[in-house]
Amino acid sequence: MLTQQEWVEGCYAYYAENGYEPGNPEDGEWEDAHYPVPKCEGGEVTIKLLKQHHAIQGVLQSEEYQRPCIYGWEANYLESEMLVLCKKWHRIKGQQNGGYGGEKRVLASKKGRAHQSPEQRREMARRARAIQLANSTHEERSLAARKREAAKREARMLQNVTTP
Repeated sequence: MLTQQEWVEGCYAYYAENGYEPGNPEDGEWEDAHYPVPKCEGGEVTIKLLKQHHAIQGVLQSEEYQRPCIYGWEANYLESEMLVLCKKWHRIKGQQNGGYGGEKRVLASKKGRAHQSPEQRREMARRARAIQLANSTHEERSLAARKREAAKREARMLQNVTTP
């Protein structure tokens, strides 16, 4: 799994490649992310990350420190494995807080997605995949490419079967 450090370095490489200036509101919605030490561990140092990148960094930080370093809004910006991990940490946080958290918090945070268009969600997912790709090894990229090709072949086969 990607480390928090690899993710942040990938984010900053992405920002540099695309001419983003961390904190510039013209480049997106920036947040102060506690890094490398989470706030719950006494961390006071913060860096600027785009909100969707901060969501992933919080999940990775939770995994690294084995404690919830998330709040509840992150699920709006996550997909697949990261969303599963986020739900895990929401559940743990809810158990620690004795009630409101876990699935209730995830369901409440999904309401925030209503203001996002499908195009915005796709764009956030595309950006996250680009950063993951930039941080992945050659073997991981090769495996991902093989999976994409297999999915395309399967889609073509299904299309041929369903088309008269």
